[in-house]
Amino acid sequence: MKKTKVVGGLLASAGVATVAGALWWRQQLKRPTETALLTNRDSLRQKEGWYFPSLQEELPMVIVIPEALVAGEAYSPWVSNLAKVGYPVFVLDSLLPSQAIKKAEAILRRFPHRSYILVGHGIGGELAATLANERLLTNDARLKGTIYLGALPLYGENLQSMALPALVVTGSQDKKTSGRISFQEKQLYPTNTTFVSINGGDHLGFVSVCGHRPKALPAQLQQKQLTEILLQWLEQV
Repeated sequence: MKKTKVVGGLLASAGVATVAGALWWRQQLKRPTETALLTNRDSLRQKEGWYFPSLQEELPMVIVIPEALVAGEAYSPWVSNLAKVGYPVFVLDSLLPSQAIKKAEAILRRFPHRSYILVGHGIGGELAATLANERLLTNDARLKGTIYLGALPLYGENLQSMALPALVVTGSQDKKTSGRISFQEKQLYPTNTTFVSINGGDHLGFVSVCGHRPKALPAQLQQKQLTEILLQWLEQV
């Protein structure tokens, strides 16, 4: 009887800790701007996140894994631009990073015949690399490439074995990547990787969130340049 009470108490404590952790993450979440929320109205709310559909069936679907503590709606200004030219886009709604890969896999099951590209911002880039590696191990020919926004490989994980095109976009004012990717760090990415730096850009300039104070380049201009960079790279994939 005592053992049952102890186990029950432990489970209850674990449940409280989980709820408390989720509440803490939600409180720390960087909220989207009004402009981002207005743009996000073009999307369809799905259980995995926000879907920006397209009628173009031959272009790959783009799956965006957000940075930790950044609301998915904050990506809508530049994501909507990709959808307008024909790329369907899914922005994951992942309050906890551990949920992101599961949600991405659920999307892939929903679209079993659609080619796709993984995009990750910050920690989302690390998760995108992990998921890409897992998909390659299953010989998933639908995966056409990976894009990293202000993201470094997780724990120095060597990704060179990935025979896929990749794009790395950083901001010169991004503290998380020291403004640029060093020669040693470049060796950790897939061999077929294109590196682009946005002059004056910073880590939160890839999204539209409240309270962001850019040091040089306004987020709107950074995302405009990002859109041009992404479209140019996507045309070559």
